[in-house]
Amino acid sequence: MSNRSRHLRFCNSTYHDPMDNNSMTMTVARNPEVCVKAPGLSKLLRPLFRCFAVVGLSAVSVVCIGCGEVSKEQSAKQDVKKIPKQKFHRPKNLAAAIIRLEGIHASLVSDAPIPEPKKYTVIEIIHGTGASAHSHFHLANPYGSHDNNMDDHEDHEKMESKEVTHQVEVDVFTELSDVIRWLPRIAAKESLDETAWLLVNQKVKSLESLSSELNAASSDTVKRAIFEKHANSIDELIQQLKWTTEKASEKVASEKEPKA
Repeated sequence: MSNRSRHLRFCNSTYHDPMDNNSMTMTVARNPEVCVKAPGLSKLLRPLFRCFAVVGLSAVSVVCIGCGEVSKEQSAKQDVKKIPKQKFHRPKNLAAAIIRLEGIHASLVSDAPIPEPKKYTVIEIIHGTGASAHSHFHLANPYGSHDNNMDDHEDHEKMESKEVTHQVEVDVFTELSDVIRWLPRIAAKESLDETAWLLVNQKVKSLESLSSELNAASSDTVKRAIFEKHANSIDELIQQLKWTTEKASEKVASEKEPKA
């Protein structure tokens, strides 16, 4: 027996061809150094499993990326905070309120277009972070800054702070409703006696439905029609305010006159 024969041993095994009813004999080498073993079913399916795995991971990645984008969008929406209603359009005194009401009344009873909204730049100072954070709002001056003295809070010196700028618009109907609603408080700061103040407060209460109707209206056309319905009452309020302030001024002047 040759050296090759010593290292190679063969055995006969029967192979059945599914396309043929006859069996055939094949020779298989037992020596692992020379024989090549036929791959099993698991090895044949392994590339297929890998393919499915790659496709699956890709799908998961796409879903995760999509979730991340949605989360970012939701986070961005949550970060956009609507600031509470401000009062920077409130008149400083009763005389200024009368002038503003006259101006609004004149513009809305005319055939002119509805006045453009008032626009303000509001600075929000946020002190602290998380649940303990709170804000202060200040009106920016024409130069784009604000009064630093208003932000001088001694108890906030050690807190983390940041500024956020907001552009605020107040339409003429909102301003009208707000000024009328604020009149009793504005009048309370004037030199009015109790009787004069009660007259102002009573007239304002008679216009309470104006605010609710304007808030429920869906368009400027509807709001203007609501104003026209209350226009005479608003004019009566303006005339009464004028009379009240004149009487208050006369009373103050008489009190200052030296007694004989």
